[in-house]
Amino acid sequence: MADWSNVPKDLLLKIFSMSEIPDILRSAAVCVTWSDAVRELRCSRLQLGNQSPWLMFSADEGEDNPSAARFYSLSEQKTYTIPRPEPSIRNRLCVGSSHGWLITADQTSELHLLNPITGAQIDLPSVLTYDHIEPVRDERGRLTGYIERTLEDDRSPDPPRNTRGYRLDRLRLTMYVKVILSSDPSRGDYTVVVIHNPYRRISLVRAGDNKWTTLTSDYMYDDVLFHRGQLFASAGQMCLVVLDLASPHRKPRVVVPANDQVPRLHAGTYLVETPWSDLLYVWRCRILISHVGKVIHTYNFVVYKVDVEGGRLVPVERSFGDIALFLGCNNSLSLALPEPIRTNCIYFTDDFILSRTVADWRHDIGVFNYEDRSISRIFPSEAPLNSWPPPIWFMPKF
Repeated sequence: MADWSNVPKDLLLKIFSMSEIPDILRSAAVCVTWSDAVRELRCSRLQLGNQSPWLMFSADEGEDNPSAARFYSLSEQKTYTIPRPEPSIRNRLCVGSSHGWLITADQTSELHLLNPITGAQIDLPSVLTYDHIEPVRDERGRLTGYIERTLEDDRSPDPPRNTRGYRLDRLRLTMYVKVILSSDPSRGDYTVVVIHNPYRRISLVRAGDNKWTTLTSDYMYDDVLFHRGQLFASAGQMCLVVLDLASPHRKPRVVVPANDQVPRLHAGTYLVETPWSDLLYVWRCRILISHVGKVIHTYNFVVYKVDVEGGRLVPVERSFGDIALFLGCNNSLSLALPEPIRTNCIYFTDDFILSRTVADWRHDIGVFNYEDRSISRIFPSEAPLNSWPPPIWFMPKF
């Protein structure tokens, strides 16, 4: 019988670096030598081979461990249940997924970074450090809620015009639209970018900062993406801008001007970088179907290649290449992966704001074939279609 502990460590590291994370974690249980090799791989920060995304959704209400999260692996077509640190994943709203980390809002609407594989957690500066958020306190000085001012120049307390009041756990439902990271936070040098209400503005915080900085802008943003060292943002109506993070009060530079003939409706836009470093602009067409219950339905996607130098969007007709796109509240992804992942397809999750606030909301999730325009189900059968928090794509990393 082979002695697996005698496999050279260099060979183990090479094999593990080309494996999917579930296989790596299982390998750590084989013997002490393999466990040491997995630990060394994690500490070395070697670039792992292509991982396939997981779909994260909350465990059922009846689960013994309410802090557990479920992850559906597309490549294995298998669901994993992973216990996570408090607060319970069922009590967190996932408002972003980027570089192997989830960005979650807890029951007081505070943001945290969470690596669900390692359990590492980073607390971000308080929501009270946003310029437009003020505390509501009781007679003992305890925080009981928030006031959101919808206009920066409205600071008159008598009367408090253009304001909204929120309970501690309700602000997160409408304030945070999407959050991304510039890089892996475990390396210590990163920037967190938040699209938030009111007016879908952008705020950011760098590692070590103690407050949020809001960028000056006249635009309402749908998506943001770090591309070739710059922060690009889609602003609806097919508008694309570049933001200057070094000068937050400088207005964005317009790359593609807005098309006033394009209605916003319930559409969504996404920015995606391809493996060959092209920038794609994706238009998601959806409709609110009120007569069949609380549901929004995606019925089409249109993909454009961004001509940055020419300042225009070039339609992609029938194929965007041998890659799959993963869109939703996550940092938009494009990946070249083997079967069962389908190329020239768009895997999408529900990022419509009402999916967080309306009870029994049926999530708009599926896979869109860009060539024949068909939509099929991708959601695992054991997951409820109206689970909370809404499911999100997650790229595992340790």
